[in-house]
Amino acid sequence: MDEPLTMPVLRSPTDPPAELREIRATLPITPLWYPDGHVGWLVTSHELARAVLGDRRFSMQPMRSPVGEPERLAEVFDQTRVELGFPDEVHQVFERVKAQGCPVAHATVDPVVVDVMRNAPPPGTGGLIGLDPPHHSRQRRALAALFSPKRVARHRPLVEMLIARQLGIVEEAGPPADLVEAFAMPLTMSVITSLLGAEPADIPSFAPAVETRQDLESGSDAIVETMRAFRQFALELVLRRRKQPGPDLLSDLIRDTDLDDDELVNVVTQLFSAGFDTTANMLSLAVFTLLHDRARWVRLRADDSLVPRALEEILRYVTLIQVGTFSRTALEDVEIGGVAVRAGTSVTVSLAAANRDPLAFDDPETLDLSRAATGHLSFGYGIHQCLGQHLARLELTAAVTALMRRFPELRLAAGEDEIRFHRGDRQTYGMQELPVTW
Repeated sequence: MDEPLTMPVLRSPTDPPAELREIRATLPITPLWYPDGHVGWLVTSHELARAVLGDRRFSMQPMRSPVGEPERLAEVFDQTRVELGFPDEVHQVFERVKAQGCPVAHATVDPVVVDVMRNAPPPGTGGLIGLDPPHHSRQRRALAALFSPKRVARHRPLVEMLIARQLGIVEEAGPPADLVEAFAMPLTMSVITSLLGAEPADIPSFAPAVETRQDLESGSDAIVETMRAFRQFALELVLRRRKQPGPDLLSDLIRDTDLDDDELVNVVTQLFSAGFDTTANMLSLAVFTLLHDRARWVRLRADDSLVPRALEEILRYVTLIQVGTFSRTALEDVEIGGVAVRAGTSVTVSLAAANRDPLAFDDPETLDLSRAATGHLSFGYGIHQCLGQHLARLELTAAVTALMRRFPELRLAAGEDEIRFHRGDRQTYGMQELPVTW
């Protein structure tokens, strides 16, 4: 076995870490170090990425991330192990691990804990994203119909209205503007809160929760406190919509599925995280990518029917997700790419590397807005493929199209080296600011 590497996360504005290209060319499955001391594997080729993500012999549990501090993870587990409702046998594992002087996070690999989390994780510990079949299958089937392209299209008038309103605010304030602060963040927040039937006054409750969980530097106290507060708010929102249903997505979830309150709270939590922070970052990066070489902006502005196709290529080229939910653990001995992956060993898939694989895409290091980027993995692959991908596409397409029509002369107001990005300090890549003028 070669010396394990640490997950590369330092990026340039629209390119994944440069090391990933060399790793993919030489060892598309290579040893990777995890902060809990475990040595697993990093997959960087498109073919092997699909093989891992589509293979049910790989489990979501234990959920390991190849970045971050294990001490922080241990503290979070320690502070939440009682309130999250683990059964007695799991608490006994926690106490045994602590008595041995080990970080509580080491309990996540204990067979008892893994079995509990795989079959039915306690509230607040992952929800749908942390489940394996058959429990995952039941919840996924219940949700899938509500996130089909046809059902998502029903939300287009609301999304377009919110986009127009936010662009009006930007225009009234006048140039210059920071499109992250003035457009992307407030837009995606208003869309997801409206879709889930929350009130505008509730918005201050959401952003800190998502921001704290995304920031790898957040302390355990802050993570636990925001998790508690947000889950309490989500529960109150679910109970409110049970009593007073409306024309919103959460009311549809309550009416059309058999999910209980804890499951609904998990769904709400995941939708807020993905629908706010992730979509806002992708929208900002898409606009930056088009304005960075303004010929791209001019071309799409002349024919905005090309926007959906162009955005698929930008999704491939930029690839937002860096770490986190694309690690799996082998349930049995599995051979991947000629490598024997032992049962209990983790495999992390780099979507960014897979999306730049020359065996999957011609000239992948070139952004080609006319490319049919079919098969990119930016929304994942397999049974855990992003449930809200059609909603994300709707929002991104409508926002970029409306931005072009409202501000045809939009351009960057700062040089690339002056703009601040979230580089290796978050689970998803993004921009801290996007200064523009018109």
